[in-house]
Amino acid sequence: MFLFDSNKFLSDKDSTGQQLQALLSSRSYVLETKLVDLIEQQTHFQIVFNSAKQHLQRVDNLSVRFRSEFKSRIAFLERCHNELVAIEMLRDRLQVAIETIDNYDTRIQRVQIKAKRNEKTESEKKQITWKARLISGIMAILIIIWLLVTAVIA
Repeated sequence: MFLFDSNKFLSDKDSTGQQLQALLSSRSYVLETKLVDLIEQQTHFQIVFNSAKQHLQRVDNLSVRFRSEFKSRIAFLERCHNELVAIEMLRDRLQVAIETIDNYDTRIQRVQIKAKRNEKTESEKKQITWKARLISGIMAILIIIWLLVTAVIA
């Protein structure tokens, strides 16, 4: 049968207790170092998280600013486009006005040419009528003189 040796049991118990104590202390040390590492990693992750959060907030703020900036730029470009369309319409109207003025210039030149021709013909008529009056006056004097001469002779 099995005999129970109390000394051996106590010594085994003490050695087992010491082994367990050594094992517990070594495991405790390992766990503490792991805990310190985990705390350091948590701190590092917290820093990275805060940095990422700040970066995302900056990006969001920039995004909002860029969106409003792009809206204002797009509105500016639309105004410029509308002004360009208005300028093109004014150019077309100006071209029509220039053509109308050219037509008026052509008409004025024609009227001036006709006026010069009329003036020339009027001056020629005046010269002809002046010459005709002179000739008719001279003939009237000659007829009167002839009548006087024929009356004195007869």
